[in-house]
This record gives sequence, C-alpha cells and structure tokens, in this order.
Amino acid sequence: MKKTVLLALSVATAAAIFLFSAQSKVDSHALSERVASVVATQLAKVDALRPESANRTLKLLFEEHIRKIAHVCEYAVFGFLLHCTYAAFHKKRPCLWALATGAVFGITDELHQLLTQTRDALVGDVALDALGVALGVGLAAGILWIARLRRRGRLRKRALTAD
Repeated sequence: MKKTVLLALSVATAAAIFLFSAQSKVDSHALSERVASVVATQLAKVDALRPESANRTLKLLFEEHIRKIAHVCEYAVFGFLLHCTYAAFHKKRPCLWALATGAVFGITDELHQLLTQTRDALVGDVALDALGVALGVGLAAGILWIARLRRRGRLRKRALTAD
C-alpha cells in the first residue's frame, strides 16, 4: 500500500507540474502576481510600520522571484517523493534514480513549454528544477538514513557514548 501511495503522489506531482507548464504566459504571470500579493500582504501585516512604498517594492520583488522560488519548491517536493518511491520499491541507489528522473522530467517540462503558446523554454529553469530535485532527494535521503539508524538502535547508542 505504501508503495502505491508514494507512486501515486509522485505521478500526481508530475501531473501538477505539467499543468502549470501548460498555462499561457499571461495566466502564469497572473498566478505569480496573486501569490506575490498574498505574501506581501501577510508581510505587511507583520511589519505594519513599513511605509506603503516599501510594501509595493516588496511586492514587485516577490513577483520577480516568486517564479524561480516556485520552480525550486515544486521540484523539491517531486525529488523528495521520487526518492521515497524508489526506496520503497527497493531500487538500488534511489538517490541517483530520483536525481536522473527529476532532471529528465525538468528537461521535458521545458520542452513542453516550447509547445505551449506564449511560453519559452529556459536553461536557467532546468537548472532551478535540478536544484529543487537535489534538495528534495537530499532531504528524503537524510530522513530515511536517520530512520534506518533509529530502527537499528545505533542512534541511541551513539548518543549515549557521546555523553
């Protein structure tokens, strides 16, 4: 059951990324603008003393970078799920398989954008996608490594001997 759930989550994440890539440039920018506006509004509530002009500048900054942050975050989730899926299926070297799958998917995602009206394929986006996958894979590998140590009782022994 765990394998099926992880596989389904990985496929669903890939589908969500594909659907975001299928958006027109106008729709994609509008979504980025809405997200940036929400973030800037929430930050303005936290820092009510900031002048309104600074809040507008902050919103513009978020609009500029929100798309890059989104690339890294969505692919980090994807990389995390890919690593967990490969590990659940007892694939040897799940880190390498997840990195390769995520990187190839990032490349095909950018090629897909070439076929989408008003969208462009950018090498920089492929690099951000790969960075996101690497972060997600690293996080998953670290969590699974710690869980393995705890199951074997080594983590407690190391903590006791350190005292």
